[in-house]
Amino acid sequence: MNRLLLGLMFLLTATAARAEWTMIGDGDNFILYVDTGTIRRNGDFVKMWSLVDLKTEEVVEGDSHLSRLVQDEYDCKEEMTRILAMSVFSGNMRSGRTVYTKSVIGKWRPVSPGSVGEGSYKIACGK
Repeated sequence: MNRLLLGLMFLLTATAARAEWTMIGDGDNFILYVDTGTIRRNGDFVKMWSLVDLKTEEVVEGDSHLSRLVQDEYDCKEEMTRILAMSVFSGNMRSGRTVYTKSVIGKWRPVSPGSVGEGSYKIACGK
């Protein structure tokens, strides 16, 4: 288990270090960036990394953070999305200390029309 977490932390750090972030949305408390260089397609399914940069701190499980690096998977045919992995940082744009890193296979959920997430979906799926 420790090897898996260590490997995931390395992968997240390596991915973030060479990322070229493109801003695709600006919400009330966050700015959303995607890295189109990380798009990986397998049939109707696509994986892509995104970065949620918060304007004010959020606290999860007692730890405050200002950014989240997330790998999402998209089902381009069914217009669904889910989270595969996440790393949370104390500072903006992945700076500061790593608050936590986890590999999570989230539940599939529909892409919400008109949402910032729909923008990510359209980029990942080429729509």
